[in-house]
Amino acid sequence: MIYNEELNAWKTKKFIFDSVVDIMLIDIDLQPELTKEEILDNVISYVKSKRREIEENIVTSLWDTYNNNWTNIEDGNLHLSKEEFLSKLILSGINYEIEDVDEFVYYLYYTDSDMFSGHSVEVFIDSNMEISSEIIG
Repeated sequence: MIYNEELNAWKTKKFIFDSVVDIMLIDIDLQPELTKEEILDNVISYVKSKRREIEENIVTSLWDTYNNNWTNIEDGNLHLSKEEFLSKLILSGINYEIEDVDEFVYYLYYTDSDMFSGHSVEVFIDSNMEISSEIIG
């Protein structure tokens, strides 16, 4: 792992879900009882264990939006089934940030195979394990 002093973050890359994913652990010094390697393992395990819930949230939040607002037959963007939609999303980044002793957040970033014209999909998971998804810039 490489430390970025400006961000107070450790950065690395790991192979998850058939792709190389950039991972950043931010402000983990607020959780001193665990090593950065243990935190990294916990983050990866958590994301893997919640894959189905995360994907369901993405579909619930964004599938209709794509089919109703972003499809254009002339550009080759056709309506997609839920399975086709999910297959075009590729996990590209995970940021795990400790905000306080008992507060943390996950940000997961997905490339979208240009479904949203170069935008990305961001999934946010808070300390209460509430999941939300949106298209970002």
